Amino acid sequence: MKKFNTLLVCMALFFAISMQLNAQTCPTCTVVLPTMPVDTVYLDTFPNARQNEYYEERISFRLPMTTTPLIALDTTQNIPAGINLTAFSVQGISGLPLGMSFTLDRPLPARYDEAAPDTRDGCVTICGTPRQSGVFIVNISVLVETGILAPQPATIPLEFLVLPDTSAGFSMANSNGCAPLTVSFTNNVEADTSVGQTATYFWDFGNGQTSNSQNPADVVYSDTGTYEVTYQAVITETVEQVYISSVRVNGSGCSDLLNGVDLFITITGSQSGTDTVTTYTTDAGTPVTWNFGNNILMVPGTRYEIWVQDDDAIFQGLPGPEDCGRVNFSADTTANSFTLTNGQLSVLVTLTRNTLNIRDTFSTTGFVVAADCNASTDVFDEISASFSVNPNPSTGDVTVQFQSPDTQTEEVSLSISDMLGRTLRSENLGVVNGSYSNSMNLKEFGAGVYLMQLQIGNKLLSKKIIVR
Repeated sequence: MKKFNTLLVCMALFFAISMQLNAQTCPTCTVVLPTMPVDTVYLDTFPNARQNEYYEERISFRLPMTTTPLIALDTTQNIPAGINLTAFSVQGISGLPLGMSFTLDRPLPARYDEAAPDTRDGCVTICGTPRQSGVFIVNISVLVETGILAPQPATIPLEFLVLPDTSAGFSMANSNGCAPLTVSFTNNVEADTSVGQTATYFWDFGNGQTSNSQNPADVVYSDTGTYEVTYQAVITETVEQVYISSVRVNGSGCSDLLNGVDLFITITGSQSGTDTVTTYTTDAGTPVTWNFGNNILMVPGTRYEIWVQDDDAIFQGLPGPEDCGRVNFSADTTANSFTLTNGQLSVLVTLTRNTLNIRDTFSTTGFVVAADCNASTDVFDEISASFSVNPNPSTGDVTVQFQSPDTQTEEVSLSISDMLGRTLRSENLGVVNGSYSNSMNLKEFGAGVYLMQLQIGNKLLSKKIIVR
């Protein structure tokens, strides 16, 4: 029957998702289902998540009233048809990557015990920003009731896929598992040496080890825990910036009969598209100089033109400015000073050069979770074997006892709920080592059937208590 119960829970709880460190509270959900029979199994599926991207999805589900709908789903278990399933409930869930949480349509323990013609419909929202990538095993603690046997807890492993962050500076393989855990790191940021880039790297693996390698060796996490991995890549590129610092017109060929020559120039082809610089001379003579400092930054691969005009044109330019000529040059010239001529026009161009080191910094944070798989299982099994509530049945006065090994490091809580899933009493016992024994009075709740639940970390033990 235990195998049978496990199958029922696995089919019914494919929607379940875990609450994890640094997760936020998810919004509530609304059940949205197509038309279907009351006694059926229907489960939506969640799309994949992506590391470091916010994720929020909602699904709806329908749980069966009997075993009949399960026969079509799995023909290998010899499931008998027509057995009533009185209730399903989610007791506790763990195992998703850091940053994820969930909200069911009813509080935990989420109990689904509707009877036909009502339907056992529910929904769940999963949200948050997953801080790890990979395939994660979600462990679900559940209770299923048949009305024949007492509710029995089961742990159901499910898979949840988080795709790697393609924009991250690095990725990890095998970042979640049992200690000792060997993790491989792949660097995703490289310098482009063809344009003169160089790169420096720094890795802090969170366990006391660091590296300056572009592609570090595998790192072994011997101890259990959650480790924050920080990474920084600095890409440096040396860029030469060239400016038109001054233009001097030595001679123009333009002349006026009545007034002095008033020259102005227009420079085109600069970084801003068109730079127009207008300056007038105070007499008819040349040379005349314009100083720009670092105001005109040239763009590599661009040709620049200097157009000289006379603002006081008489005859030749009447009624507008007189065209004194144009000269042009490439921004890629290696000379710092050069003279350009066009007929009688003579222009001296002076350039200045600055060397600039441009740095781009890429920072990424990831997490490695190394679990003490064997020890945690041993601890849980030892507590499970010693967990007792006596007498049972009782008139309301009971003694709760269990034995916790000295290696136990997770917090323990004890709660009492009724068969509708309502929590009647809850107490956080902290980290318990050694023997635990405590007398409790349940008379205030009246006669009935209750669940005494002992939670150790993310694992849950349940005992059905009868009060007469």
